[in-house]
Amino acid sequence: MTSEFPNFFMLLGPNAGIGHISAVYLIECQVDLAMAVIEPCTKRGFDALDPKEAAQKSYTERMWRDLKKAVWCGGTGRS
Repeated sequence: MTSEFPNFFMLLGPNAGIGHISAVYLIECQVDLAMAVIEPCTKRGFDALDPKEAAQKSYTERMWRDLKKAVWCGGTGRS
């Protein structure tokens, strides 16, 4: 999901492929997440779901900060 694109769920988008697991499994997990978000929204009568830009930015910054500690991204794997 990305701000300013309501009801758009991207499968295997940026930051999704991790290279050591099945792409089919990743897609299944992402569809499960999308459905877990969509179903409560439709039950409440929402027409659209659009994440706030601030929430998206916060998530991205946290992800990049945490990735600095990951061995796959040049870190030591330690906090």
